[in-house]
Amino acid sequence: GYRSAAGIVTHSHWARDDVVTRYGIPAHRVHVVKEAANVDAADYLAWEQNRCPAYPTDSRSRPVRLVFVGKDGIRKGLDRLLGALAIARGLGSRIELWVIGCEPAAVPPKLRNISGVEWAGFISKQPNSRRFITAVSECDIGCLLSRAEAGGSSVFEFHALGLAVLGT
Repeated sequence: GYRSAAGIVTHSHWARDDVVTRYGIPAHRVHVVKEAANVDAADYLAWEQNRCPAYPTDSRSRPVRLVFVGKDGIRKGLDRLLGALAIARGLGSRIELWVIGCEPAAVPPKLRNISGVEWAGFISKQPNSRRFITAVSECDIGCLLSRAEAGGSSVFEFHALGLAVLGT
């Protein structure tokens, strides 16, 4: 497919370099268009202007909150994250995980009932952009341990909302 395409668009320079190197595509046919956070601009501006700390600034007064956003729990590495969370909590860590977009049935049964996990279900960014922004921004670290890509849309959303990112 790459060889027959007139042009190829990637979202990062490393992906562009991979297409050129791995598939032998001439560099002039591969273009980079940076992806951005996929949230409504007006809702994002309102959040930015009105945001205030939702939780005490003393990090010891509450658990660290992780957030995962994605539909495919295996492809996006939610199973990896849940396994690590179970180990960390078993050793006494106070960590919570909010899972947005993925249902418990998308991961192996042994990972569906881990303490500290809240399954928020699907939150559409179109009619519920403010709800999505609020849910994600109330967390500390956005997580994408993907087996398929190193820079999915959720990473840009995490950064736009001021979260640190744990990723592959």
